Amino acid sequence: AFDLVFIGDSITHFWEKCSWFATDGSEELAELKKRYSILDLGFAGDGTEHVLWRLQNGQADGYRAKCFMLLIGTNNKQGPVEDVARGVGAILDLLREKHPESTVLLVSVFPRDVCPGDPLRMRMERLNALTETYVDGLKIRRIDLTERFLTKDGFLDLSLFCKDRVHLNAKGYRLWRTAMEPFFDELAGDTRPYEFKDANRTEDEIAPWVDFESGPDWRAEPSDAATAAVTSERMLFGRHTLAVKHTAATEIRI
Repeated sequence: AFDLVFIGDSITHFWEKCSWFATDGSEELAELKKRYSILDLGFAGDGTEHVLWRLQNGQADGYRAKCFMLLIGTNNKQGPVEDVARGVGAILDLLREKHPESTVLLVSVFPRDVCPGDPLRMRMERLNALTETYVDGLKIRRIDLTERFLTKDGFLDLSLFCKDRVHLNAKGYRLWRTAMEPFFDELAGDTRPYEFKDANRTEDEIAPWVDFESGPDWRAEPSDAATAAVTSERMLFGRHTLAVKHTAATEIRI
């Protein structure tokens, strides 16, 4: 079991150190790990459809979680925004089905583009408004940090972002961590962090180790911690080459 499970795209992925991209949330993640056991299921380049597929094919199974943090949608820049919102809804439905005991913190998609009224800014604002309808205030809660990433005039606070104005820098991750800590404390605090214990699956089978040193075209491979029963083969899915991992008990696609 885990105290916290993070789900999302590269913005979530890069809580972990990434040498080929000028972003690093690892110090903030290390601070959180002093108090919580954390599984980071962020995957660079993902949209709602990729996250849903991963959760349907193993990444929602084999563990318990006190709290999920979901941030997804910024890569869904094409097509009707209503479809993107439905994708978020499908992810939430799956999490509620698989983990009815857990609380999901639905983080509003961070602001895009520099200026108020820019097309991507408006698209993400519309997406956040649509996904607000999924929030019940109990098992699904909204965390809206939009204003914290903007100046008082509504412009993107560039001091919190990398040069691409999408990914957070270390300062941005620090802001995110401190903003989330009250919610983490409420939902998973004041206890010794869970340890991952499962007779059939290792933690690595849920979230395989990735060598970020190889650059943006990296490939996920099982680590030495994976059980001897696990083998991998390649499959191409969207922008990602994924490891399809097999055990005697189940097939897990990550």
